[in-house]
Amino acid sequence: MRLFVLAVTLVTCAGLWAYKWYFVWPRDRCEAAGDWWDAKDHRCGVPIAIWKITGRTPPAKPADAAGPGRP
Repeated sequence: MRLFVLAVTLVTCAGLWAYKWYFVWPRDRCEAAGDWWDAKDHRCGVPIAIWKITGRTPPAKPADAAGPGRP
């Protein structure tokens, strides 16, 4: 009985470690880099700004709403 409990414990630990290795750690690395994780395809995607695709110039940054000299 002790060997059975030990075997179940070892298999469970190995399964949890394999799950983290295959699913959790790649997702964490991807999201830490600021990219998007696709769980369905198990891929890391890099977001691209729409202006890079269309060839337009990036929009100008809006002026400060408080105005100059105001806190």
